[in-house]
Amino acid sequence: MRHFVLILFILSTHLSFGQMDSLRTYYQLSIEAYKAGEYGDFLRYTVRANEIRPNHPALAYNLASAYAVNNRKEEAVSALSTFLRMNASLDYQKDSDFDSLRGYEPYEQLVEQVAQSTKKMTNAQVAFKLSQKENHYESMTYDAGSETFFLGTINTRRIMKYKSGAVEQFLGDEPLLYSIMGLDIDPESNMLWICSAALPEMQGYSDTLQNRSSVFGLELTTGKVKFSYPIPEAILGDLISTGNGAALASDGLGNKLYELRPDGFSVFADLSGTLLNLQGLSKSENQLYISDYLTGLYSLNLKTKSLKKLRDNDLYSEKGTDGLLSYQGHLIGFQNGTQPKRVTGVRFDAHKAVQMKLIEQNSSLKGEPTQGVISGNTLYYIATSAWDAYEDGKYQPDTAADLEIRTLDLVQFLIE
Repeated sequence: MRHFVLILFILSTHLSFGQMDSLRTYYQLSIEAYKAGEYGDFLRYTVRANEIRPNHPALAYNLASAYAVNNRKEEAVSALSTFLRMNASLDYQKDSDFDSLRGYEPYEQLVEQVAQSTKKMTNAQVAFKLSQKENHYESMTYDAGSETFFLGTINTRRIMKYKSGAVEQFLGDEPLLYSIMGLDIDPESNMLWICSAALPEMQGYSDTLQNRSSVFGLELTTGKVKFSYPIPEAILGDLISTGNGAALASDGLGNKLYELRPDGFSVFADLSGTLLNLQGLSKSENQLYISDYLTGLYSLNLKTKSLKKLRDNDLYSEKGTDGLLSYQGHLIGFQNGTQPKRVTGVRFDAHKAVQMKLIEQNSSLKGEPTQGVISGNTLYYIATSAWDAYEDGKYQPDTAADLEIRTLDLVQFLIE
């Protein structure tokens, strides 16, 4: 038996107290049933736990095991394949729970799935590099008119701008400005939208700032603050301009979408009954695309506010998508919650994935992909955000680990 250790307080993050109690109960019952050799109950309780908290590697692995020891081969392979898309490794071959699957062709084919899922590759090129010795970069946007990139930092709570090889501070030293999580430009009002959240990794953090977020609007050419305000009891993860002087922001704590305007905010949609950890946002016409870091991708009709799950069709991992971009029927996802980390381009038809192309996978460089921006037909994205540079709460980066902004021609790669 090689069941993952389930740390309940981590696993149950973003669940209600009632869900946490149920999860704890079903998980404990499942393990007790397994130890007692009561495999029917082991399966029943594991299925229920996985329904409460989907796409957790520990539960996904146990589910595959539960199907296997109940001699439900097809379901066992399907569950194990789902787990391996989250965490690609051949360690499962050492587990006697899967002995009944040895020689079963779909099971043996999982070896090739792991090989493909761990291959080191990238189809993008380096656009430019920035030192992360001082600044840990997380978010970005681009102003095509001035050919300027704007990048937000986590630890130093700054907006930096980059143009023609030169980088300088655009905004900082604002008490209400926390770790910069999302940036977007509203060209109609010549404004840079910013959302930030108080994270323990940032300078000046204290427990009194827990679960605080804020919104800023800057005059794009001068950096002058046009407005700013707090949003309490929220961890804003991304932001997207919707035009007409408004924007939408995702809250990964309360799982709400906030509508932002210069004079304040309101709840646009409360998705807490369905989603567990809202992150990336992208818009195409009247559809808002949402990444839930734990459960996958969704489409929200901006007029009716109806929410639909985008089916993965076994083409990619539902777990671990941070930033999200849309381009001509494709969604580009920055997956830093999978092992290995990936950047994917997935084409959807009728809310179902029909094709997946890997932009990048299993980079040998430190750091992780987080967010990007599309200008015309060109993708730019943060490939090596320094989330691995914290030790005991302090930012201690490898001085050789620069930030890489990578670029890709989307027409050539995704369409042709």
